[in-house]
Amino acid sequence: MAAQQPWKKKPRPGKEKKTSTFVPVPMADQFAREKDQDVIDGQSMEGGGQILRNCTSLAAIFKRPIKIVNIRGKRSRPGLQAQHLTGITLVKDMYNGNLTGGQVDSTQMTFKPGDFHPTQREFVADIKTAGSVGLLVQVALPCLMFAPSKIKLKLMGGTNATMAPQIDYIDRVFRPIASAMGINFTLNILCRGYYPKGGGIVELEADPVSTLKPITLLDRGDLVKIYVRIFSAGHIPPNVMARMSKHVKSLIESQVENADKLEVNVDEVQETNSVGDGTGLIIMYHSNAGHIIAGSALGERGKPAEQVAEEAFKECQRNWTEHGCVDEYLQDQLILYMALANGTSKIRTGPLTLHTQTSIYFCSQITGAKFSTHSDPDDGSIIVECQGIGHRNPHFSSEQ
Repeated sequence: MAAQQPWKKKPRPGKEKKTSTFVPVPMADQFAREKDQDVIDGQSMEGGGQILRNCTSLAAIFKRPIKIVNIRGKRSRPGLQAQHLTGITLVKDMYNGNLTGGQVDSTQMTFKPGDFHPTQREFVADIKTAGSVGLLVQVALPCLMFAPSKIKLKLMGGTNATMAPQIDYIDRVFRPIASAMGINFTLNILCRGYYPKGGGIVELEADPVSTLKPITLLDRGDLVKIYVRIFSAGHIPPNVMARMSKHVKSLIESQVENADKLEVNVDEVQETNSVGDGTGLIIMYHSNAGHIIAGSALGERGKPAEQVAEEAFKECQRNWTEHGCVDEYLQDQLILYMALANGTSKIRTGPLTLHTQTSIYFCSQITGAKFSTHSDPDDGSIIVECQGIGHRNPHFSSEQ
């Protein structure tokens, strides 16, 4: 969600990142269903890690091999990075699968899933960098919904990373909304991990389902509560959180309509169990219909605390004024589950992001779910509708 790494230093001379020579594999289509596997062009549409995560999860759930070429072909450094490889390897281990091309910087891979592991109920995934633990959740959680029993994961890496959902977003925004679909899991944040070392530890336990329930999020309701969580860890100056808190309160009072009538809570949390230095905040708008819109930002060396607070506030406020029941991040995170659900789902959101459009395309191609979108002429919001396929957990009887 934030645009830059926290407290990032420029590399020393001679330590610059290596750049790979990327030569795209020509494909006539973004998706091709061959006799023995699905072939996906990883530089299609958003051209990043989301294609990799969604397609790997669905391949495991449907036990259908996939081949992905041009992996992350639209990124400045194409190919698999540590966090992507760790997520794919986690799914491979859960499904007793076979992975070829599973190396950092690889731009092509083939994944052949097997059956879910018959006895193992705990799995460990360690990125060994500050790569996002939240993105490990994204690739693993769909698979856990169709596991034979409760599964526990120990996930290690960056808990609050850039260009990825903070673990707080997964826990405080995605989790309560997704529970309406029967997606029930717990997160236990044992240690926070920040750039550049990572080192965060999160335990996740998830209950499987027989089928996922469809979701309807159309009536946004009115804003009744604002919750702000400001955090600091390591050797961050002690006044940084106080400055963020003061500025975000000022922004709420001056720019949120009827702010004096809302319940506003601002928590300043000094993280004592953490690796590295980090600071930032997440802002959540709660409606009386139970919906949550959020914005977040991370600090970095040289960026004033007030600017960090303003970035998060503006992101949250912009998403709220777009009249959606979900923000720009939750919209694409729900697509895969809507495709698998047993019935018709409908969500109201702001403008569709390229991530969401990409997710709709590949989820519909792989699952056969039918998606449609239209704009509401009254407020310009977008309604995303999906006729889910009602995928059933093969480990459950039809009566469960």
